Amino acid sequence: MESSAGQPDTSHLSPEQRQRLAKAKLSSLVRDLGVPDALDALDAADPQVRGSLTGLMAPSGSAFVASEFGTPHDVAAALSWALKVGSAHLTMFVDFDAGAAARFASYFAHGPEFTVTVRGVAGSTSAPADADLIPELIVTPEPPEGLIEQWRAMDLEIVNEHGVTRGEVLGLEVARLVVWPSETGGDDQLHMEVGVGRFDRDAVWAVNDGQNIDKALIETVRIARASRFPGAPPHPLQRLNRERWLRSMIIRDPSLVGASHLAAVGMTTEPAGMKDAHPAAAFGVDDDGNPMLVVASAGVDLSVVPLAADLQAALDPTAELVLAVPRGDVHPIQVRLASMLQPQASVIALDAEWG
Repeated sequence: MESSAGQPDTSHLSPEQRQRLAKAKLSSLVRDLGVPDALDALDAADPQVRGSLTGLMAPSGSAFVASEFGTPHDVAAALSWALKVGSAHLTMFVDFDAGAAARFASYFAHGPEFTVTVRGVAGSTSAPADADLIPELIVTPEPPEGLIEQWRAMDLEIVNEHGVTRGEVLGLEVARLVVWPSETGGDDQLHMEVGVGRFDRDAVWAVNDGQNIDKALIETVRIARASRFPGAPPHPLQRLNRERWLRSMIIRDPSLVGASHLAAVGMTTEPAGMKDAHPAAAFGVDDDGNPMLVVASAGVDLSVVPLAADLQAALDPTAELVLAVPRGDVHPIQVRLASMLQPQASVIALDAEWG
């Protein structure tokens, strides 16, 4: 039985069976390389399963990792494991999106001290993966002033990302401007939709039958501000999108990261949903007028390093790259990965407003 992607369906297998299958797959891919170093690895050790990755370390210091997907998290996790076991040469086998994995891996130092190669998997064999092009950044058109003048009067943060204009309260979206396409019965014009996330926006619209949207916005902002303010006690709205809250704090006070001016920009990838953690970026200049890119994350998020490097390459490869993290969330491996970027990125720990 196969999955829709053409890979064996392992959903019916126990965790132990899936682990054995993952180990056998990596062993087959390593054996297919046919290089002495790879064969030595199979003779010396049994593959290890770490979450979604399967890894194998050779006596010479080469590491081999198999991953189903080539996401920024998978690449960062593979690099982290290789560094943890003391490897200087990493080969990463990827089933899907190997080109994306090759792009993310390309930002890290390649030289005598550390190399990384990404290979796309086809059955039991593999081939070097060519790096995908960086996705073109979507430019958000300036919205008509009449549609957002209420937002300004309410002191909402106006954020343009991924072709969408949003109104936010400390990084939490409470409204957005959306084009209603004529293909689905709309008028191809911009309209304000109110709510925290898609389901909330749909509910607000249904309850109000498209009317009283201004009043709905006032109430949504009131609810958000009642639970989302510096020093607020724990609350579900306080915990949402903390990386965006951190970015909001930095934009309000750019001196926290050594900048003189910063404005929100979208990443090269978008979060799948409202509750998914995803880095938030701001681009501007430092005190000397030099370009600076700041990427904020919350929690121990290793994917922020390749994602930040991807955005730097898309916006301005010469810009100084700063990773901003709440003080309690700084992790040594995150700092190590940032130091491997070319050029290196710095990690700044900040006292978050949510305490």
